[in-house]
Amino acid sequence: MCYAYRLGFSQEEARSNDNGEPSGSAGKPILNTILSHQLHYVFIAVIRYFGGTLLGVPGLIHAYKEASLDALAHAEIFEYEPLVEEEIEFPYSELNEVMKICKKLPIRILNQKIDNLCTFNLSFTQRNASEVLKALEKISRH
Repeated sequence: MCYAYRLGFSQEEARSNDNGEPSGSAGKPILNTILSHQLHYVFIAVIRYFGGTLLGVPGLIHAYKEASLDALAHAEIFEYEPLVEEEIEFPYSELNEVMKICKKLPIRILNQKIDNLCTFNLSFTQRNASEVLKALEKISRH
């Protein structure tokens, strides 16, 4: 069984395994299918039975690529965007700036306490986390 998976949004969270096939001829084509379809949190496994014909490396690459494409064509793909929750504290004098950031970026305010020291519980997508946190780090005192 050869396979590939991607358990996040970065390249570091993706792996493939050739399981005895020539290097790069099985897992890599499966992983390339995952990457080209921009899928995340996915696992594709392909089992190939030897039918007596040697395919060679190009034939193996083609076979594993086609099998993974066929698997995706028959799969039900669910769209889910992982969320990050963050609590920030900031002085009341920064409230307008925080609200501008919340309107500009895709941020949802889950809970808020407005006082001399304001506390907001925010939710945003993992995909936008670095951009949101960078904008908020100038203001908040975690």
